Amino acid sequence: MSGYLVNHYKHVYRILPVINNATNDFCRDCNGKIDEDNVYIPCYYNSRIWHYGRSKLIAYIPSVQRGHNVIKALKKNGVNVFDCDESDEEVVFKFNASDMDQVASLMKPKTSGAKTSPFSSKNLPKAQVDIPENELARYKSLVSKLGTSGMTVIRTANKNFLDEVLAKKLRPKGKRKPFDYKSDMKAMCLSRDTKAYIYVRGLWEDYLKFLQIAIETYCKERDDNG
Repeated sequence: MSGYLVNHYKHVYRILPVINNATNDFCRDCNGKIDEDNVYIPCYYNSRIWHYGRSKLIAYIPSVQRGHNVIKALKKNGVNVFDCDESDEEVVFKFNASDMDQVASLMKPKTSGAKTSPFSSKNLPKAQVDIPENELARYKSLVSKLGTSGMTVIRTANKNFLDEVLAKKLRPKGKRKPFDYKSDMKAMCLSRDTKAYIYVRGLWEDYLKFLQIAIETYCKERDDNG
């Protein structure tokens, strides 16, 4: 059943995606479509709840003692816990989705962020890039002219710069197809930070000039329209 956790528990518990470590992107099928089953419900103490199949779920607890306590409490309350397995450090067991409330009372799934889609870019890993203060000051000086409409203008300018400048400048020699900056941003863990990505890619000066023209054009049109 595709997207079982999302269909049944979105808006109730936080649901997170499994990240493909090779691409720093969501897991996808051979056609590039996001695999909606590669998600889990994070719980306290680094425990997790996954969908196993049909209406069955699987719990993972990275503590043998805590796992034993949870299983013992569930069985005491008449919950059908089955296919239990453990190693020196973790316990795994399956249970019926109909018993989710009782399992949740013990494993304590996280609820903060329950309304956020597991496939939001907010859930992708983010690298730390330190743009020098003097360069950030130049950027802030430009965008300070925009006022309340700033974010819309900046988003448009960023998209246009990536499409019209960066994708062409980074295109491999002999290739007609533009550079795939979206995959590159994800691989570099910078899909949520366009400024940092442009800086790391060595196109900061080009970006500031492009942004300056976009802002000056916007401000002139705004002033002309009164």
